[in-house]
Amino acid sequence: EPDGVRYAVLVNDFGDLNIDADLVASHSGETIALANGCVCCSIGDSLVDALIDLMARPTPPEHILIEASGVADPRRIADIAVIDPDLLRDGIVVLVDAADVRRLADDRHVGETVLRQLAAADLLVVNKTDRSDVAALDALDGWLAGAAPRAPRLRARHADVPVRVLLGARTTMPSASQPGHVVGHGHGHGADRHVAGDHAHDDLHESGFRRALIDDLPTLDRHALSAFMEALPDSVLRAKGFVQLAGEATPFVLQRVGRSWTLKALPAGSAPPHLALVLIGTVEMPDEAALRTALARARQQI
Repeated sequence: EPDGVRYAVLVNDFGDLNIDADLVASHSGETIALANGCVCCSIGDSLVDALIDLMARPTPPEHILIEASGVADPRRIADIAVIDPDLLRDGIVVLVDAADVRRLADDRHVGETVLRQLAAADLLVVNKTDRSDVAALDALDGWLAGAAPRAPRLRARHADVPVRVLLGARTTMPSASQPGHVVGHGHGHGADRHVAGDHAHDDLHESGFRRALIDDLPTLDRHALSAFMEALPDSVLRAKGFVQLAGEATPFVLQRVGRSWTLKALPAGSAPPHLALVLIGTVEMPDEAALRTALARARQQI
């Protein structure tokens, strides 16, 4: 940030590859990647150690942002933010897929997790609003007001949100002259000054999910990759990874959320990444062997 404020970002990825850490590390500043697995499963371990290490630095950060996995319990993570008397819990920001959140909330495998995350929010960032019309967004706003009545709702495109909103989720909203559009009001509460008493390992939040790793990817034809991605069932909720496309000089970052997926070339001169895909879905998602077979079939058909 040009204002010289010291930030620390703790990155987590629910999968075998910490791809999110690789992506954030490509930006300026220092990134601390948490151990693989859900952050709230690391209570008393990786997350706590990372926070202690940060606060023990000669010049500790002024703001710490924790990016939890999509299956985490954000309230439990936020409770850890007061392990040091110099730490103050600021707020929980939940990113909402405007086109898909209601379907996921009704899903028998992940619905409870989705509703729990919404209820924990101090701020909802309703993303992908460019893919819905005004009537659909208004209907979604009413539904979110019931699911998270205390959280303001900020509409966004491409998750483009003013940084100061993320760093002041309880009290700070952008003015009319700034990017973003706030709908609803909600209300916040004072910062929690205690640590929850029961931090026992609880993996119920993860019981409705499956993950698969397609490792050591060969160079892929763009059409073969497209055929594979388009054929994935709705039980695949998320995919991310690095791929090398035939005829391209640099690898690409692949990101998939729901049915939408994108490719973005890595900057020239970037360190060569490990070519692999991590897929996350419900227990009905095809297993790793089936996914590998599907990719091989797509390559053979080109």
